[in-house]
Amino acid sequence: MALQKREKKREGVTFLWYGESATGKTPTGLSFPNQLLFDSDGGTKFYEEYNDNILMESNTLVFKEMNDDLDDFESDEELFNQVETINIDSATRYHENMKHAALKVVEQRARKSNRLLEGEGLSFKEYGVMGLHYDRFFAKLLTYVKMGKNLSYVAEASDETESRTDAQGNQISVKVGVKPNLPKGSKFDFDVVVQTYTKDGKSFGKVEKDRTKTFNIGDIVEMPNYNHWKAAIAKAQTGRKITKEEIKNFDETLNAEAESLSNPEGNKVDELISKIDTIIATLSQDQKKELAKGLTDKFKTAKYKDVKDEKTLQAMYEYTKSL
Repeated sequence: MALQKREKKREGVTFLWYGESATGKTPTGLSFPNQLLFDSDGGTKFYEEYNDNILMESNTLVFKEMNDDLDDFESDEELFNQVETINIDSATRYHENMKHAALKVVEQRARKSNRLLEGEGLSFKEYGVMGLHYDRFFAKLLTYVKMGKNLSYVAEASDETESRTDAQGNQISVKVGVKPNLPKGSKFDFDVVVQTYTKDGKSFGKVEKDRTKTFNIGDIVEMPNYNHWKAAIAKAQTGRKITKEEIKNFDETLNAEAESLSNPEGNKVDELISKIDTIIATLSQDQKKELAKGLTDKFKTAKYKDVKDEKTLQAMYEYTKSL
């Protein structure tokens, strides 16, 4: 059950900075103190004045390695407690690299099937797999946010277009603005969204969203940085600290949803038998004999595959798991 009494919890704040190249996104992200930096393109090396804000950094371009680095970060208790912000610069590069990798897989499949490469493209399946990888990665970041870490996300801008009809009746694509070059709907994932731009040689940010209520939508902030939201971050950091054990991770959530979908009528008999099979496969011969005797003593039979009652089978599974 997910119901609980409302209480103030210590959580981080999530920021998205996006805009054209050289509009001040990187120094904005680097202004956050005590950060774990993921620098995908090496662009942060030109901002040495922010070096003291970086506790640790990773320069990987590979999504899998990035997840591995996060696992290492999580397992290093001293570093984990020191880091206040996780800074991803730029998230667009990771997103684009994943698309290129998916295209390479498609091309390899086309060669194997003797199909023309020019006719190949990403299918709904590839986009679905990429979406799953991204969601799993972002869910891990949100787990850290719930544990009090801030998230600074830097992204490039891409054209936002609309289909319109010209004077000759032809359908044309017209640029109506810019959007983050990230998976669709990414703006909804952040507490604060700021579009960066330059004017007269200075960096500015247009606030598109601010749940912290520090700024109003449409406000223009000169050289946006950590200090503009420092008070809001401090406020969010008050309350009870949440432990990792209290948070259901992305894979656990998916498994629970998949279980619900695959067993709409609550029939878990086959699933429980499979789980018992999996445990037994890891046991030694002596342990298997001990299990058989225990099941017989407790349930009058060791033949769990013949049991059709879900409650009895659930109890047999719990007993097997306890060994």
